[in-house]
Amino acid sequence: MARMRIAPADRARVKWEGYRMMATLRLDPRRAQRVIAFVEGYLRLDRHEQRTFDEVLEASSPPVKEVVMEYASQWFEKGERRGLEIGRQETALDLLQRLLTRRFGDLPGARREALAALSVETVEAIAEAIFELTSLDDLDRWLSPHV
Repeated sequence: MARMRIAPADRARVKWEGYRMMATLRLDPRRAQRVIAFVEGYLRLDRHEQRTFDEVLEASSPPVKEVVMEYASQWFEKGERRGLEIGRQETALDLLQRLLTRRFGDLPGARREALAALSVETVEAIAEAIFELTSLDDLDRWLSPHV
């Protein structure tokens, strides 16, 4: 917003106009998602601004309101799913690092970095195999195909 030099008092209105334009342009879904990603990425609103946005939305015509709400809900659902994925990854990684630390002592930074680069499925598989690991060399054998 700062780079775009939008006055704080106009932030909610600018975001609204972005969504309103989306409602009237009728873009194909892929292009619409790119525009929504831009609007949501650059026009994040604080609580007060979001209230203003919601008031403008509520006062809009039903057809526009319906399309804007559909776009907004798609964006938030996508963000919610991504947030859940990130949370799952962070939780699994944290648990695995704690288990490994308890079993083998402090992990060197390189191993921590290697673990952090793994998929959540691989992290969970290593955690499930924790009792089969007898040394950090065994961990390295798990990591070698993934590094």
